[in-house]
Amino acid sequence: MAQGTTPDIRSASYTAPVKWSERSHPRVLIGGAGAPNYGDELILKGWMDHLGETLPPETNLVFFENIARYCTALHLPEGHPLADRVKFKDRLARLSKQYELPTIWHYIEHGYDFMRNFGFVECNHKSFAEMFDSETIHFHGGGYLSNAGAKKAIHIGMAASFAKYYGTRVVATGIGFGPITDHCPDRAKFQEILGQFESFEVRDAISLEQLREIAPDANVHHGTDDCFILPLEKVVRRDSSVRRLHLSFSHGQMDGYPASFWPWLAAEAKGFDEVVYWESYPYFDQQVVESLRPMIPDIKVHPIDSLLFDPPAVGSEDVFITHRFHVHYAAARIGARGFYLARTPYYVQKHESIAHLGSGLQPLAMENPPSLQNLPAASPLDEVTLRAKKLAVAANCYRPVISAP
Repeated sequence: MAQGTTPDIRSASYTAPVKWSERSHPRVLIGGAGAPNYGDELILKGWMDHLGETLPPETNLVFFENIARYCTALHLPEGHPLADRVKFKDRLARLSKQYELPTIWHYIEHGYDFMRNFGFVECNHKSFAEMFDSETIHFHGGGYLSNAGAKKAIHIGMAASFAKYYGTRVVATGIGFGPITDHCPDRAKFQEILGQFESFEVRDAISLEQLREIAPDANVHHGTDDCFILPLEKVVRRDSSVRRLHLSFSHGQMDGYPASFWPWLAAEAKGFDEVVYWESYPYFDQQVVESLRPMIPDIKVHPIDSLLFDPPAVGSEDVFITHRFHVHYAAARIGARGFYLARTPYYVQKHESIAHLGSGLQPLAMENPPSLQNLPAASPLDEVTLRAKKLAVAANCYRPVISAP
């Protein structure tokens, strides 16, 4: 791919943006929250809670996410204790949507060359001032880097450019990368970009395989999903007072469900005291719930804000059916039984990563589903080990401010 012809950022003719913070060096995090979407919001909340508790109180946190106003409304309600320390911005996300490039690899390279080609000057560097002032740029977890989300990959290259030109410590945690079907056209360039990251943690084996095959010398390692930054009690609470069926579907996948699935679900739902729906993507999930009500009139809904700030009850006899990845994680962490739906390579990669950890949820054969009554008991994931791994990663990312657990 052709290189830009403008002067190098390190030349004498370039003047870096003025540092903005008079209070403290901010800590910048980049991610995919703000749609809103349950998994991404859970991860954002986890890092907010953790860093708010462990970093010095004078430290500001700046999150570059999808839609800033949604993040603010959901995560910083009036009276929130971090209201004067946390800021949400979406300039990076809006910037990435301006480009139409062939593949995810082109977006990554464009982000890397953006600074060298005076991109920040041309698009008003004040919108990104905190990035220039931060000691660390943290690319936090989520599954938003795939063929479908290729535009967001520009952020990988941008973060790497701060490491190259400013010496900023750049790290990534809990990343789901792929699946990617496009060929990487410049492996040497991608190796250089990923090599700028001090540490690049991925959450599943397929992500690790893809990145190590292309960038074998980069510090890519297989870790855990970023949901483990939150303790289990902030995700779900134990309550076996009633027997519940927990549902979570993806609106975009439902047209492919076999027609026989819905009568089966309606019949099985009658065997539970409650049927509850986990709202992961509010706008589309409202349509899903309305389609379920004629079959399950008493269905209850856990709104996304309730899921985040008033963890839902899950009992020892509860059963899950979920298309959503982080609903699966919630079930697996507490040791629930049930089934997951994975009908595309993207969801297969995600759900199998939890299955490999020992999840009690199994893939559902939708054409011939079994009874949901009397399913065998399931064991919870190894919460102590998995959470300890994530806390160790956090400690390393924010050293020396946070001591290792």
